[in-house]
Amino acid sequence: MAGETFGQESHGQLLGPNGGGFVDYYANPVDTDGLDNCRPINVPFSFFVHQGTVVMDGLDLASDATWGSYYDWWPIGDSKENLTRMMATAIFSGQVNDWSDFGYPAQAIKVCLRHAGSGTHATLDADVMRGEANLLKDEHTATDPLVMLGYVPETYFNKGSSDMMRCIRDAGAGAVGYADSDKNGADRDGSDGSYSTVRRIKYMGKDGVAYTLINGMYDFWSAQWLYFLEDEDEAVKAKILELCAFASDSANMPESRRAFWTTADEMKVQKADDFTWPTWK
Repeated sequence: MAGETFGQESHGQLLGPNGGGFVDYYANPVDTDGLDNCRPINVPFSFFVHQGTVVMDGLDLASDATWGSYYDWWPIGDSKENLTRMMATAIFSGQVNDWSDFGYPAQAIKVCLRHAGSGTHATLDADVMRGEANLLKDEHTATDPLVMLGYVPETYFNKGSSDMMRCIRDAGAGAVGYADSDKNGADRDGSDGSYSTVRRIKYMGKDGVAYTLINGMYDFWSAQWLYFLEDEDEAVKAKILELCAFASDSANMPESRRAFWTTADEMKVQKADDFTWPTWK
């Protein structure tokens, strides 16, 4: 992501529910004046939940005692394993504290976030929150009076993406977080990953994979910005640009990343920066 995308803060245990010591992180925007860049690779991000979270089951309104006669056409898949942007902004800004706020069965929401300084966290702020909702900044444990009184959700911050997976795993049913789409393996059910109770879910009805990025169906992603000096030695700059061109060619994508990462040359859409909506090339 771009240096200017940073600008977040976080306060809490280093490793979320697993402790590590209380830390205060401030990540200011990075001044990139005097720097040139290339953006050869794009990485998708996804939301993850604990397998016991009620959003995994969805809403079967066709069988609901109140709404069934009105929505006999409603398929359970409409709301299964999926977050909308409205839901994501409400959760990660702390506006809701229970999944029942979205119509699901009652279950406390447990929010897992990355600490400030994380590019994934910065992308969530720029691409999903978009200045229309503010990210949570402070940790709130289960015994926090504000949590017990229902004012804020249980909230944890985590240093790394593996810590994020452990937060979702250990916070238990109701937990939700975000990471690189392939963080817990390629399978959405986590069966080939390291965290067997953590599930990748859809965002706005789509899975965060290479195919949806390339074809303009999924917007929670960031280009990987590589910076170099504008006045760099010409011979060095030529080699840098050669490497950027190599990485931008889809033929050179490692097979281990092919299902998720994309290259600049194959994308049908592009982002001017992390704050702007994708546009068609």
